[in-house]
Amino acid sequence: MKYLGMVIKETLTLYTPIPLIGRKLENDVDWNGVALPKGLMILICFQCVHQSIDYWGEEFETFDPEHFNIENNKNRHAYAYVPFSAGTRNCLKYAMVELKSIIATSLRRLEVFPVHPDKDVILKCPIMLKPINGDNSA
Repeated sequence: MKYLGMVIKETLTLYTPIPLIGRKLENDVDWNGVALPKGLMILICFQCVHQSIDYWGEEFETFDPEHFNIENNKNRHAYAYVPFSAGTRNCLKYAMVELKSIIATSLRRLEVFPVHPDKDVILKCPIMLKPINGDNSA
């Protein structure tokens, strides 16, 4: 189950469910010599953090659950892995237990194949408001 947890985390690193969030600065911040005033709205790109050579090395796009072994994790910045934002939340720990249980049970009972083995996954990240009742073709 430990290795399955590493596989889940690596998947969430490559395919971050929440790729970016907005936050309002609570204090003035000096960002590499640039003054950011209190109250400023900023965007934090988790997908960018998860694709940083500084945290994940040259092979950051390669699926490698060993990114999450004890040795590789001990010196990594605490916020280098933030698929659902940051902080300690028991609901996220519970969700990981649920994911492990569901995946382990499913793999014992099912044979899994890629939907389109000859095609790459194409991601979509809409950030525009859209009506839920009407033309959703865009």
